Amino acid sequence: MTDISIYLNEQRQLISLEKQAQQDRYGKELTSHSLKELKQLGAALHPLKSKHNYFGAGDFPQIDFEFLHPVDTSQFRPGTPVVCFVLEEGEIEASLADITEKGGTIRLHSEDFPDWIDERGLGIKIAPDSHTFDVMSHLLKKLEIGEHTILRKHLRSLQSGHPSLSTFHNIKLPNNLNSSQQEAVTAALNLEGIMVVHGPPGTGKTTTLTHLIHELTEDNKTIVAAAPSNAAVDHLTRELVKKGIPVIRLGNNIKISEDLLPYTPEGILERSDEQKQIKKLKKQAEEYRKMAGQYKRKFGKEEREQRSLLYKEVKSIRQEIKALRNFVLDKAKSSAAVITGTPVALYDELGPDFSADYVLLDEAGQCQDPLGWAVAQYGANWILAGDPFQLPPTYISEEIVQKKIGTSILDTLFTAELPVHLLDTQYRMDETICGFSNTWFYEGKLKSSTTPSTNPLRFFDTAGSGFEEAVEAESGSRYNEGEIEAIEKFLEQEENQTTHWTIITPYQGQIRKLKERENLKKTRISTIDSFQGQEDEGIIISLVRSNPNQEIGFLRDYRRMNVALTRAKKHLVVFGDSSTIGSDSFFGKFLEYCEKENGYRSVFELIY
Repeated sequence: MTDISIYLNEQRQLISLEKQAQQDRYGKELTSHSLKELKQLGAALHPLKSKHNYFGAGDFPQIDFEFLHPVDTSQFRPGTPVVCFVLEEGEIEASLADITEKGGTIRLHSEDFPDWIDERGLGIKIAPDSHTFDVMSHLLKKLEIGEHTILRKHLRSLQSGHPSLSTFHNIKLPNNLNSSQQEAVTAALNLEGIMVVHGPPGTGKTTTLTHLIHELTEDNKTIVAAAPSNAAVDHLTRELVKKGIPVIRLGNNIKISEDLLPYTPEGILERSDEQKQIKKLKKQAEEYRKMAGQYKRKFGKEEREQRSLLYKEVKSIRQEIKALRNFVLDKAKSSAAVITGTPVALYDELGPDFSADYVLLDEAGQCQDPLGWAVAQYGANWILAGDPFQLPPTYISEEIVQKKIGTSILDTLFTAELPVHLLDTQYRMDETICGFSNTWFYEGKLKSSTTPSTNPLRFFDTAGSGFEEAVEAESGSRYNEGEIEAIEKFLEQEENQTTHWTIITPYQGQIRKLKERENLKKTRISTIDSFQGQEDEGIIISLVRSNPNQEIGFLRDYRRMNVALTRAKKHLVVFGDSSTIGSDSFFGKFLEYCEKENGYRSVFELIY
């Protein structure tokens, strides 16, 4: 690892660039445009009709609203950070809990409703997510000043590249783990410091991690388990629940799968003995609030004092509810063997003084360095799991993307020469499908334990067909109508087969065009990024790029292509123009591999 001061400065630069990119996308819209212009840009919704104010999940104040006329909601999604406002009255940070064609729900980031929220003219506008940046900056500061004992220990491990190990114990593990999985689990159980579990596609990383967590809980160890995305946290949590391991899933309920809500603080609270008392207090507070709200804005001194007293009583009851809630949740946290969540959720809800025996960070290849440190502070033993040859962290900064400087915490640990335990047997793909990625990314170290398929790999070459790419006027994203027609022809020929197909592509423009096709309505269509961690029997990849200048854009992000090429279990079909992509080293080798495996086809075989 480079000098710590250089490393910290590099991370601060990344945060600064990404924060500026978000400000450029959202912040300037909020400050330099009028409300009318914001509405035209689709960045504001106003006016909204407030239907119901209440305290929802997590005891946060929430507002149900409805639209007074049709509006453009394309930029608003559940979880979107927003500013809730009433013109000339006030504004408050919030997040969008839900949105439909008719209305939605806003969750305020406060303990109570501001007085002005009952006024007419309620609106919301998109806001930059400054909180995540604040968390990352704070963690880098901790690293710089050596404030946290555990973080100092982890830094020493990174700099030396040699974590200490406790006395080694041979541990009897289940027979359904292969030798590389058993080695990884055994090493983790004997760990004092940091290690990496390198899990290429289909090698049973989640299986390994759940076995590891089970062994740790059997030894009465406590674990904080994180992942950078809510989907990945949910997947790991679900596997732990199946094994009967006591777990609490922390985070925003908006972003948590419905089947896991019973394992959230709110789900635990709902089953607690204190819940009856909390409901009674909530009802009492709501009655006082309604009484206070009956007073008009212009009223006399006596009414003003009465309203003030009522609001004070509401605040007192809210504090009592909060104390009861915290009592129940503290008790639940202390009894849970495993606490799961995203790094920011864990940082927000566990506080700086929480500690566990082990910290586990899954999908670490998609986690920015400072967010990795956010969870590392909770345990002296830190296990990172993931694959640095799949998708990196997501950045919207063009400078970060173009310069390829957006590293992950997993990249940092790989370069620090810490112990890396490769899971070396993949169970997903036909060996031919796996073969190219195995050679290019994994030095041929992966073994396959799958049944061979017929026609596992096909590349349909569109060179000479006239299927050139085009650019969407509004988005600037690319699409290729000719490739879509060829894919339709292919699926027509395959309709008597039993294979279930998914179409994936790196371009949103192609996604939109594919979804417009009536005869593809029943076929699953996804971006490559959204499909990471998933699989299907048959995968069709549409590369889109076809031009005389041999420009391939972000097809050059080979990690994204590794994700695409490793999703299929039995059949992988790729559509692309060899004259456009063939001069690139990666795709040139891929075309050679397809020819060697008898998988090369011309698109003319489909269209004539």
